[in-house]
Amino acid sequence: MGLPASWAPIRRWLSRHSTVYTPPRPPPANFKCPEIPILQSYKITPPAYFWAKFPARPLPNKPNTPVNIEALQSILKSHSSSLPLAQQLLAQKVVNELQHGVDALQTRHLPAAIIPSSGSVLDHGPVFTDAVANWVKKGFVAGPFISPPCPEFRANSMIAVSQKDKIRIIMNLSAPEGDSFNDAVSSRDLQKIYMSTAKSFG
Repeated sequence: MGLPASWAPIRRWLSRHSTVYTPPRPPPANFKCPEIPILQSYKITPPAYFWAKFPARPLPNKPNTPVNIEALQSILKSHSSSLPLAQQLLAQKVVNELQHGVDALQTRHLPAAIIPSSGSVLDHGPVFTDAVANWVKKGFVAGPFISPPCPEFRANSMIAVSQKDKIRIIMNLSAPEGDSFNDAVSSRDLQKIYMSTAKSFG
């Protein structure tokens, strides 16, 4: 291998202050988006080549769902005579929410906010990034966005919880305390769910 004619690049190579190039780590075999580069640190803004590989999806202008609503309505209609009234009403409610969106049952207006995520997200950056990218691909999530995509945009905090054999990604709807999404939910209007215990069932 030959050396350059100029001494300047050689001096840079020999300098102990030069940045040492470290190739990106390969993604684990079970990653769903292996094309996304693994960063050395997730505490700084990712470079352009990272976002070039990241999937993107625009914010929809109306509720959408992968559920075939017409097929669901047809099934419900054919079985309506065998369903109790409470289940018929619940089925109608489900169809209506698929068509028009779900009522968040908020008792007060929440202002626009971008709530910082937990430090655990940075600790598990590759896993968190892979999960979010997969959600975008599947249509569960829109983005990424350079700026808020709509008025009064609110981004909730995220948490990465280490479990026995995986990292679980959670949206923290209880932050910030006193001004969170959950704080503004009408508990009176929430559907009540009752579960039996193993002892009672036995």
